[in-house]
Amino acid sequence: MSEKCFGMSEDGKCDVLREKECPGNGRCAFYKSQPRFQRDQELANTHLSALTPIEQAYIAEKYYDGDMPWKGGNGEARGETELGVRV
Repeated sequence: MSEKCFGMSEDGKCDVLREKECPGNGRCAFYKSQPRFQRDQELANTHLSALTPIEQAYIAEKYYDGDMPWKGGNGEARGETELGVRV
């Protein structure tokens, strides 16, 4: 685990957890390398993209302020579905 954690800032602080002091790679239960983070993010985006438009709209509203970053582009995909659900 010698790779830098995806959550570590340039000044060595954690940008992900409330506790900013990093215990170091291998000692943090939330450690994840940059390549692993990227793979996990791609997998999550694939799963989200496979959901129905209604399910995607619900998740976008609840967790992403209406944005759908899993759709690619600039991180936003807004519009309205045929059922009037904002996506």
